[in-house]
Amino acid sequence: MTLHEPSTGWRTGDKFFRTGGVFRFPEVPQGSYRVIVEAAEGSSSTKASVREGGRAEVQVELLPLLTVRGRVLDARSGEPVPGMEVRIRARGLVQFFTMSDNTPKGQTSDEQGRFEVEKVAAGAAEAIVLPKDWVDNGYGWTSIALQVPSTGATSVELPPLRIAKQRVKEGEAPGDLGLRVRPPAPRRSRARGS
Repeated sequence: MTLHEPSTGWRTGDKFFRTGGVFRFPEVPQGSYRVIVEAAEGSSSTKASVREGGRAEVQVELLPLLTVRGRVLDARSGEPVPGMEVRIRARGLVQFFTMSDNTPKGQTSDEQGRFEVEKVAAGAAEAIVLPKDWVDNGYGWTSIALQVPSTGATSVELPPLRIAKQRVKEGEAPGDLGLRVRPPAPRRSRARGS
């Protein structure tokens, strides 16, 4: 379970086990929170407000987790982009990614750019698209906001995830909007005592 107050950036989370569906977070500052609940049975997200010294009770109904399918396409050409790992998480959820060979089969785009991600919550989400094993294929990582529809089906097809090729090559100094930044001229040292 995660609590996030977007205007202040305050965030906390915890894992609960066998609580009978009752959770408590002591000492939560006042604010308007996004409450994200994820469990093996499903997930959900809602909003709650806490007033100074107050308490908020929130009722959350878990929605079943879905299998999400889609395609990764080049933003310019519309061609499929193979070898891209696709991860989908609830928007606002902090999740750290590790580089490993444990990526579930299908979660990496195939030659037609197709991918499949299991156990995805319906609602506001974020797709993270990155090269599998960080292999240099001309694309970097991309974050795309999306809405995973709750249709009552166990799987959904997303619109294509369009990603752009990197404009800065490996080892090149980045610029701003295609402009190159000139490094500052070296400083001349002043002689002491002059």
